[in-house]
Amino acid sequence: MTASLAMPSRIDGTFDVDTLDVGALVATAAGLPEGVQDWSWSSAPFDGAMPGAVMGRIAINAMRADLTPATTVRQFRGRLTLGADEVVLDDASGSLAGGRISGKVGFKTGLDGLSTRIDVSLSDADAAALLPASARPPVSGHLNMQAHVEGAGRSPATLVGSLHGDGKIALSGGQFAGLDPRAFAAVTRAVDQGLPVEAGKVESLAGQALASGQLNVKTAEGQLSIGAGQVRLTDAKASGEGADLAMSGVFDLTSGTLNARLVLTGADTAAGARPDIFVALNGPLGTTSKIIDVSGLTGWLTLRAIDQQSKKLDAIEATPQPQPEPKAEAKVKAKREPARKDDLKNYSIEKLNDLLKDAIDKEDYERAAKIRDELSKRN
Repeated sequence: MTASLAMPSRIDGTFDVDTLDVGALVATAAGLPEGVQDWSWSSAPFDGAMPGAVMGRIAINAMRADLTPATTVRQFRGRLTLGADEVVLDDASGSLAGGRISGKVGFKTGLDGLSTRIDVSLSDADAAALLPASARPPVSGHLNMQAHVEGAGRSPATLVGSLHGDGKIALSGGQFAGLDPRAFAAVTRAVDQGLPVEAGKVESLAGQALASGQLNVKTAEGQLSIGAGQVRLTDAKASGEGADLAMSGVFDLTSGTLNARLVLTGADTAAGARPDIFVALNGPLGTTSKIIDVSGLTGWLTLRAIDQQSKKLDAIEATPQPQPEPKAEAKVKAKREPARKDDLKNYSIEKLNDLLKDAIDKEDYERAAKIRDELSKRN
């Protein structure tokens, strides 16, 4: 380490420590106000200038480096460059959550206040280790991510709100807790055994079944877009064992809140369609609320019932029927006459399904065909 007492002072060399607070180091060097933590960004303005009394280039080696109070990098290496109006930490790397992190962060004063530019890359990290501790991590697997972010502002609050950029994220060998794909089979089996296709009853059973296991996926990938201080996940899809998963959402960097939507799609098909269960996650990271929407599943169950009845009717119509005797035919015609007066358009889908089943049971295939045609019009 070498130092010069001339103004401005200059320090060059290597700094070896056991533990280093990287966040505090960069904040102090950049002249950030104190008290910026836990998503509570100060609106106090920056002082307008870097603390340029000290300049130089310092190589930093730390056994442990804390990026945030909950994020620790092992075997940290980096180079800190101090300038008159700029502070840069580059060639930074280390071990994070069993994976590798590297990147660069810089701050510079200018006409727009304090500007920042951040590039970060994370590879093969344990996703569960990066989330708040819990008995059952919501997501696990190997995480890879790259992101570029920049922005400018006259206070921490406006700086964070101005952040924009892009990136991508991928999960391999992943597990999503509380999304057991066997929920589709459990609900379908219960409906076949007499459970009414009612939103409340289907939601209760589906919620219990989802919570009993997890969805295993080989890979899941998505795009990140950053704007106005928000990180958006788009086009995230994964093919899992027994179901597919689509994900989208927004994480607000100004408040630390999450608003996400998951669509779990089952493997079974009915009339060319597959069942969906929608899951919404809302609230602060780590304490988000979970809301299950089974409207897609109940609609599919209704469609499945129609499809089953239609196939049964097709099979019956394909079987040659004996010609009734004249008297019997007249009797059947008389029995069918009231049906012609029915306006099938006035019946609900549920009622039409009941009428279709009743007509098939009574071997009134002409009426069953008309009911099936009306159901087909509505679907």
